[in-house]
Amino acid sequence: MPYLNQLREESYYFENIYSAGIHTNNGIVASLYGYPAFFERPMMPTEIIYHTGLPVNLKEQGYETLFFLTGNPNYDNMNQFLLGNGFNRIYSQYDYPKEEVVNNFGVSDQYLFEYGLEILDKTSRTGEPFLATFLTVSNHPPLIIPEKFKEKGRSDQESILSYVDSTIEYFIENAKKKDWFENTLFILVGDHGKIIGEQPYEMSLTYNHAPLLFYSSEIQKNPRKFDQTGLQIDIYPSIMELLNISYTNNSLGESLFSHERPFGYFVSDTHVGCLDKELFYTYNPHTKDERLYHYKENSREDLLETYPEKAKEMKKYAVSMLITSDHIIQKGLSGSKE
Repeated sequence: MPYLNQLREESYYFENIYSAGIHTNNGIVASLYGYPAFFERPMMPTEIIYHTGLPVNLKEQGYETLFFLTGNPNYDNMNQFLLGNGFNRIYSQYDYPKEEVVNNFGVSDQYLFEYGLEILDKTSRTGEPFLATFLTVSNHPPLIIPEKFKEKGRSDQESILSYVDSTIEYFIENAKKKDWFENTLFILVGDHGKIIGEQPYEMSLTYNHAPLLFYSSEIQKNPRKFDQTGLQIDIYPSIMELLNISYTNNSLGESLFSHERPFGYFVSDTHVGCLDKELFYTYNPHTKDERLYHYKENSREDLLETYPEKAKEMKKYAVSMLITSDHIIQKGLSGSKE
């Protein structure tokens, strides 16, 4: 992915960011509203949970709020949830020509960006600022690889990433030609990672690893690489700090630019994980099984008895965060303006 690698060198690049969970609905709610995931519980249920997050805060500031996705807007109840939580307009397969649909996930990323750029041009001409979120999906099976990219990799997985890289290049390079580019902040993050290679632990670290980029014409002049441990839920308050907008933070996110977490925490469907820059703790709340590993050395040795206090501290941090988040949501406080 040569373009993404180039962009990384021109951005605020956070290499140690972890997704809230391993599903798309987890990533959307974490990135936009600052809430962690709860194992297999859907984060966008049919009974709408209200959040004061990025779309709500920016809408209150006069921003037009737009969400673009390639396919069915009712997948994961996105349409109902997002419209109820700050988005003015959802663009989906119902807005695109039928001939542009390539698989059951809808249109290609390339078409999504082509269509989106036109909408952003129209929106910018109103003189109002905008928040636009794009959910891309071309690297999700079933893979539809354009002919000219089929020889770009040693496997279909590599070839599709080459294609995805080209769509990101298309979007950013065409955005640079727009009047609104100089006043726009671009954020790139995965909804979650992917299981890659042999997995030595109960949780796949690659499944929750989701590096993060902040890019703009101003950031390009003074790029930085950040190595602190951070979370997807930190994106929302980080954006608000960069925009210098006053807001009430009802989420569990913290700005990556003014806070540093002692640990990162995240979930799969069965486990909760917690890590610092060297140790990785895993816990299964159903079986009560817990382990501690030196993941930076790729060690499979369980260090639970070697560092019992460290394991206890990590468990307390991760579990208390999840319990607190659950309490806030269940009490209806995530949408409070107090």
